[in-house]
Amino acid sequence: MARIVLGIAASHTPLLALSAQHWEQRAAADLANPQLNLSDGRRPTYDQLLAEVGPRYTEIVTPPVLQAKAAACQAALERLAADFAAAQPDLVIIVGDDQRELYTGAN
Repeated sequence: MARIVLGIAASHTPLLALSAQHWEQRAAADLANPQLNLSDGRRPTYDQLLAEVGPRYTEIVTPPVLQAKAAACQAALERLAADFAAAQPDLVIIVGDDQRELYTGAN
């Protein structure tokens, strides 16, 4: 009889695979994106979204804060990797929507 020995979940965000410097580039891409994709189905420009919610993240989107957040993300991924290695599973089932961002058909 099979048994589940470990369950792992992680956010589906490209920020987990990028350095803090690349986070800033992603922010610049959001600023230039003519149609941001919101969870409620709307597709506003950055300026429209800013007018709606205000600059509530300005103080926490600074290079030092982004570097700390990127380091925390990497530490969390390293913890997941260690937990995975310790579990020594015979079979791994991955459920996700990677959309060929990191994994190709060869995987």
